[in-house]
Amino acid sequence: MAKTLFLRTVVFTFQGLISMNPSPDWKRYHQISLSILREFGFGVKSTMEARIIMEMEAILEYVKRKEGQIFDPEDLLTLAVTNVINNIVFGRRRDYELGASELAYMIKGFFEGMDNAFGIAPIVRFIPYYGKKLSLHVNSEKRLHEILQEEVEESLQLGAADCFVRRYIEKLGSDYDREQLSFTLRDLVTAGSDTTKNTLLWFVLTLANFPEVQMRIQQEIDGVVPRERLPSAEDLSRLPFVQASIMELMRWKTLAIISIPRMTLNDSTVGGYFIPKGTGVITMYIELLDTLRKKIRSVGL
Repeated sequence: MAKTLFLRTVVFTFQGLISMNPSPDWKRYHQISLSILREFGFGVKSTMEARIIMEMEAILEYVKRKEGQIFDPEDLLTLAVTNVINNIVFGRRRDYELGASELAYMIKGFFEGMDNAFGIAPIVRFIPYYGKKLSLHVNSEKRLHEILQEEVEESLQLGAADCFVRRYIEKLGSDYDREQLSFTLRDLVTAGSDTTKNTLLWFVLTLANFPEVQMRIQQEIDGVVPRERLPSAEDLSRLPFVQASIMELMRWKTLAIISIPRMTLNDSTVGGYFIPKGTGVITMYIELLDTLRKKIRSVGL
């Protein structure tokens, strides 16, 4: 198992939704998964927004119960974000008083053990520092898959409410590929939770350090959204400063400096460079954003 996970991690040939595998089976599972996510509001306002608002109400209630006491927002946001994803994937959420779940800790270890060096120079795994990181990543992913399989079984046994797992099995039937589902769920819970949580943490920290921006955001929201309800996606078009603040934060504090590996399906030419079919390609997001920053400065903005 460790060897299999290592190859999937370092050589980037694992299953799931994120990494690309141009096989017919991969395309089929990819299309099925995306169709289910769209049913839950992926890319549009729908069920997903309702579950996010539900979690936001729970956050506000939790903060009120603290009555001004100091607390670490990381644990709260970790649980809130994983709750939204788990609610969609498994049809249930975890009470805040129980603290973060083992699943959340495994996701944290999964990311802490990742390193771009493994994809650039796999030989670094023999260096103790990188060896420990790889071990953390492999062990976290192994346990993560076990937890996901347990969650799937529990969802089926308890007759969970409408959720991704339930619709996935309904579409594929009882003889569905369990390993493929496990890797698909891994991609959903890891890609969605870590980046979202860290973006929110950066936003909290940034607003704390720039109170004038915080005040302007609050004033704009107060001028658009009635006090008796929470902001929704429908309000966003009337909140230009809020939108601009979110976009600037994501540009300034880029969480993913490079893309996940992709592979060219055909011979291609980009920027005058010839890229043969079957070549692994990684986009340097940080370079694109740096170029954008320089262009903005050049026009005096």
